[in-house]
Amino acid sequence: MGQLSTVQLRSTLGWSQADLAREISVSRKTISRIDNGKTTPQPNIQRDLLRLAMERAPLTIPPDVKQHVIDPERMRHYLHDPKATAGWRHWSKPKRGQFRRWRLFYQRILADAHAGRCFIVYQYRYKADTPQARLSRLLDTSPDILG
Repeated sequence: MGQLSTVQLRSTLGWSQADLAREISVSRKTISRIDNGKTTPQPNIQRDLLRLAMERAPLTIPPDVKQHVIDPERMRHYLHDPKATAGWRHWSKPKRGQFRRWRLFYQRILADAHAGRCFIVYQYRYKADTPQARLSRLLDTSPDILG
């Protein structure tokens, strides 16, 4: 996987080493070492650099960094404990296997995102059922709920 060039990111944003260091909460010396190739960024620093690039300069993201579009409701379904689901004991072997495969898929994506190897873009499958839309519908139906 290609590393995100801090020099390229800084030149795109027009920032100095100190500006970039302040933005991702590291020392200027750390940014200098990364710029000169003396060290590679730690996973948490690389994750912060990728987040910053995604937010401020999306064209600086290396082409081999994957972007996963995920429905958060579906991910939540597969990451929770299956024993909390009603009737889980009566699932067939294929259904249990499918559940385990999807759970492993989402765990790997979360691990990759945590290590800075990919981005997760959350997109609800049913846009009309986002938390914001639910709150809006609730406020529209009962305007005196807030006081």
